[in-house]
Formats: sequence, structure tokens, C-alpha cells
Amino acid sequence: MWVVLATLLPSSTALAYHKVAHVYGGDTVLLENGTRIRYPGVDTPEIDPEEGRSDVMAEEVRDVNGKMAEGVPVRLEYDTDC
Repeated sequence: MWVVLATLLPSSTALAYHKVAHVYGGDTVLLENGTRIRYPGVDTPEIDPEEGRSDVMAEEVRDVNGKMAEGVPVRLEYDTDC
């Protein structure tokens, strides 16, 4: 399974593939190279680990994102609209 994520990164990293190492929530992931990516144009319920609170359905959305993206190679593309 391949997932395409768009983000604002310099063109030197554009079109490179990176594995998703961790899923923070429904709209944010961490790549193996240490880059934290938030999906542009996606707004999901938030998880606040510092306060120990989460919006309704936040954990469920994070779990779905994890099933789809964690461990999967993704391609980063430069997006000028964000």
C-alpha cells in the first residue's frame, strides 16, 4: 500500500520515499527521518497528551490513520497551495 502525503518541504526532499514511523493522530504522522508531517486540508479531532484529554472520536481516528499509514512508505510532494 502506498500513501501520498503533500507537505511544504524543500524540493531536495520532494518525491523521496520515507516510512511512517509513528502516528500522532488522524492528521499527523512522524517519518523515520524525524520529519513531522501534518496532512494539508485535513482536520480531525485532537489528542492532547499533556492535558490527558481528547476530542470525541480522536483515538478512533488516530487508530484508522495508523492502520493505513504506519510502516508504509510515503512520497512527499511540494504543495504551493498550503
